[in-house]
Amino acid sequence: MAKLNSSLKRDITHVSYPSNRKRNDYWAGYMPFKITEKPIDYKDKYVGEKEDIIFLNNSYIVSKDPQHIFPLIFGGITLFIALYFLSILYFSDIWSISNTIILIICTSSVIFFTIYYFTMPLKQVIFDRYNSLITFPGFLWNRPITMKFESIRMLHAGGAFGSPTADMLYVKRPDRIIGSKYMLHVGGNLDTNLSFIVWYMDKNRPLPNGDAFDDYRKK
Repeated sequence: MAKLNSSLKRDITHVSYPSNRKRNDYWAGYMPFKITEKPIDYKDKYVGEKEDIIFLNNSYIVSKDPQHIFPLIFGGITLFIALYFLSILYFSDIWSISNTIILIICTSSVIFFTIYYFTMPLKQVIFDRYNSLITFPGFLWNRPITMKFESIRMLHAGGAFGSPTADMLYVKRPDRIIGSKYMLHVGGNLDTNLSFIVWYMDKNRPLPNGDAFDDYRKK
């Protein structure tokens, strides 16, 4: 298991959301704070620097974000499109204003994602069981957000209707950016993810099953 060199305690940054919660939780996609499935048994071999969970004990769980994937994917896509239109410009006599606009947008996007790749802040999620707090990354370069666990809004989101993409668990950011949310993933599907988090964050419950917690269960 990875050893952290800094304190995991964070100060609360937000106490609520700027907008009222929608009346219909189902249509809003909000998830109830309920244990609907047996939480996964967390194995010690799945905790470490190269895993989704880099640290856990009886007070904290720290999960990392594969933060470089986002700029690599979107930067790569826009780079490919930009090169395609550059090839049209070089080999063809036909060129339009719309092609120029697309090329400018793609080139700007490549520059943006390149800068973001090398300057993005550390992105990780901290579940503070003892103080009932959760810390999760802000949007792009924004600072991390820390809220009371019971104050956050968790929701499910995924592919369009009929899509093979499974719904995943997200936490809504308390900002005014439409659709700004962050995926919470500690292993398993939507329901096991939610059940594990709700179970762990309830300090009145015993620690979840799994040998990763065995040393702390004895304390």
